[in-house]
Formats: sequence, structure tokens, C-alpha cells
Amino acid sequence: MKLAAIATICVFFTAGAARADSCPDAMDEFSDAAAEAADDESLPTRNRVAALALIIEAQAAYEAGDDDECTAKVEEAMELLSDS
Repeated sequence: MKLAAIATICVFFTAGAARADSCPDAMDEFSDAAAEAADDESLPTRNRVAALALIIEAQAAYEAGDDDECTAKVEEAMELLSDS
């Protein structure tokens, strides 16, 4: 179930990646990290939930054309996925 949820978010988030400057690279990194985190039982659920919430915020910033804000949110989400 966790893997399906993360995969869905990753597909949603990377669907329009070609529109921003540096955010597509950050989104790709998040997708990879999210896939790894799906199998990491030591990662707290609160970190996964917070990371996904940040990705939703990043998507909104991306759609608004704010590449810097998008990248910052994705990087913050990445940090949450790397904390164990």
C-alpha cells in the first residue's frame, strides 16, 4: 500500500517535469528516494507523510512557475526521506 501511494505521487509529480528549470532534476531525485523509502521500515511514517505533503506544496509552486520554491520543497522532502 505504501509503495502504491508513493508511486502514485511520483507519477503525478513528474508528469509535467519539462516545464521548470531545475525542478525536474529534483523531482527525479525525489522519485528515486521515495521508491527506496517505500521499503525502508526504519523510516518513521510521519516523515513519509510530511515528505508527501511537501511534494504537494512543491507541485503547486511548480504549477505557479516558482522553480526556486518547488526545488526548495523537494529538497526538504528529500531530507525527510533520508532521516531515519
